Amino acid sequence: MKRNPGDHFEKDGLFYYVENYRQAVLYDCESDAETITVPDTADGFRVTMKYRVFEDMPNLRHLIFEPGVWIRNRVLDWWSGFRPVKDCPKLETVTLPDWFEAKGELLPDGCPAFKGYIAGPENENYLSDDGCLYLKKEDGTLELVCCARKEKTVRIPDEVNGRKVTSVDSSAFFSGPETDEIILPEGLTELSGVFCGNRTVYLPDGFDDLDGYTVWGPSTGALRFRVSDSHPAYLEEDGFIYDRSGEKLIFAPRDREVCRVKEGVRVIGRCAFASQQSLKEVFLPESLEKIEAWAFEDCGWLCDVHFPKGADAVCVEDGAFEFCLFSLPKEMMRRAREEVAAMTDKEQDELSARCIDLAEQLGLT
Repeated sequence: MKRNPGDHFEKDGLFYYVENYRQAVLYDCESDAETITVPDTADGFRVTMKYRVFEDMPNLRHLIFEPGVWIRNRVLDWWSGFRPVKDCPKLETVTLPDWFEAKGELLPDGCPAFKGYIAGPENENYLSDDGCLYLKKEDGTLELVCCARKEKTVRIPDEVNGRKVTSVDSSAFFSGPETDEIILPEGLTELSGVFCGNRTVYLPDGFDDLDGYTVWGPSTGALRFRVSDSHPAYLEEDGFIYDRSGEKLIFAPRDREVCRVKEGVRVIGRCAFASQQSLKEVFLPESLEKIEAWAFEDCGWLCDVHFPKGADAVCVEDGAFEFCLFSLPKEMMRRAREEVAAMTDKEQDELSARCIDLAEQLGLT
């Protein structure tokens, strides 16, 4: 039977529509089986995917994509995870097709029994092992992109199948609330993405590229980094991470309402406090000279920032207090009022007009 674009058909509980003369889109599933296999072709058409095909399926345990299934980028969403699958409480494994390229939050939503992805031996891009999914990098090393392990302490191996693990996309742990401690591999050289949750993350001695931006993101919880006393690049004191000199604050723990930055710190690094929703008050040291961009970004409940020498004595980069609705330091507010008061009527009118234009552009009027 010849099928034309727009036609719908069903095979083994899977429903497709013909998109063009070469491919059909899988858009629904009504199978109650524990194991479902998605074929790479159906009625002679190459199979591609639509998001949330496998949703609210109480019996599904194993989902297998044959090697040729084409999973489009649009079914992969950073916030929504692996979008073809949602709310399948018994789902344990998903076997990936050979064509699959994605990074970011990959753990499927509403699947508490999920044990991990399986990448076949012919998969050129990914390797799977012990509940973890790794991206094969061009230099022959691996990057961890998804971890479904549920132990209280997860140790990421230094090598998998003879390949060193040198990079970790911290979004790999985004949805795993069971894990309290994460021990990163000794050969780690790159950390990216967003860590969050009430976790302690152990950095190896060889890693020297920590940046507050690494852990910026919503719901960061009581996140802490730990380093050894002999770490060549960093110092740790009471959950705060400094460079080895102790003069730059790189990361602040995410569980404080009041923070006192220790005397001797000259620089607060970018995103050092970012997205710390519990933070309400900060006391800065007299030694402070600079606050880098986004240092306190999105600290929505930060009400008081104390500058011992006044805000004018510190270089505050653009965006350092962005999205802090209640956090503009009082000294800076005083200075802004004085500057406006010193303007001529014409200058005040021009400033008001610019503010109104900006508000309209942002949709705030």
